[in-house]
Amino acid sequence: MRLAQQQVDDESAKILEGMADRLDGKPPRGDDKFEDSVEQLQQTVRSCCSEGPQESLTAQLQTFLTLSRNSESLTMSLRKEI
Repeated sequence: MRLAQQQVDDESAKILEGMADRLDGKPPRGDDKFEDSVEQLQQTVRSCCSEGPQESLTAQLQTFLTLSRNSESLTMSLRKEI
């Protein structure tokens, strides 16, 4: 799961850097894989949740997944505005 989260973080950083570049008048980058990395993270979390009856871990992973979705939504909204 850490690897999947790191990929999301890396792609999010690329998006933010791209937004900063556009504000500086530079052309947009074309190699965006943010949404794919978020989907991979969500699949990883779902897979972890389905592996046994660890209710407290499942609740924590669901909370993590919700936060991840909120972060994705905020990043994409900001991206559309810039």
